Amino acid sequence: MLNVFKRNDALSFVALVLLAMVLKVHLLMYPPAWSSLQGFMKATLFNFPGIEAFYQSNPIAWILLSALIQTIFAVYLNFTLIRQKLFQQKTLVPAAVFLIYSAMVPACNILSVAYISGMLIFIAFSLSMDLYQMQDARSRVYNIGIFAALGTLFYFPSVLFFLLFLVIILILRSANLKDMVAFVLGYLTPVYFAFGIRFLLLKRIRISIFTNTCNCPCK
Repeated sequence: MLNVFKRNDALSFVALVLLAMVLKVHLLMYPPAWSSLQGFMKATLFNFPGIEAFYQSNPIAWILLSALIQTIFAVYLNFTLIRQKLFQQKTLVPAAVFLIYSAMVPACNILSVAYISGMLIFIAFSLSMDLYQMQDARSRVYNIGIFAALGTLFYFPSVLFFLLFLVIILILRSANLKDMVAFVLGYLTPVYFAFGIRFLLLKRIRISIFTNTCNCPCK
């Protein structure tokens, strides 16, 4: 079975998709109740109330969507490891191992805000791997800040990675002040828009409540 993923051809990609489906068979047959998943789509600043209705009416669709996104991310993780030459030859073994590991961890088995945050943080980390060989990395560092902030907006404990990425940039960019500023600006950009959207939504709700109150007939 392992030799199939070592081939890195169309058949190995098909086998990877089949592996992802096989690992979700138990969930497809016995979808977990929503009560056991409370908080799994509660982000730092936002909730996703529509997902509860969608999951309760189509739990299998949500599980299949989770398997699809996890498979795509597994391929991206595999591509990153190969690009960084951590393996001597092209292979899909890392992607297969990641899918198997995700299936054994309940928090990673179904798509959740913590899982989405983890994917975003890894994308930021993968972007930082090439900083040491780039002459002008301000745009790359800015993108790293954006992905790191998005991960925090989905799952607040990821805010600790802010300091980690600062240390990474400090080491790989030889304490370049412009790169440090670019990272901070990139980090603040999603936070700024998130708070702005939240403010507008809350203001709209208050206006709606005030309008309904004024239109209420007096007895």
